[in-house]
Amino acid sequence: RLVYDKESKQPKGYAFCDFADPDAAMTAIKTLSDVECNGRRLRLDLADNALRSSGLRSLGGPASPLALPAPDMGPSAAI
Repeated sequence: RLVYDKESKQPKGYAFCDFADPDAAMTAIKTLSDVECNGRRLRLDLADNALRSSGLRSLGGPASPLALPAPDMGPSAAI
């Protein structure tokens, strides 16, 4: 879900995505973090509520948002 400015109707530059399970979310973060898309680097983080609801903190996972490096998929990658 892209977030848009209410007045200008332009994208604010961030979005939210739902995943089927925590493993799918972690795979997306590992695969897409720091990848260039349309001339900009992507930064993927878990929302605070995702950390709480998935139990990642209680499983010894990170207590802060993640940003893991990923291979550059080039300018032709569509996301």
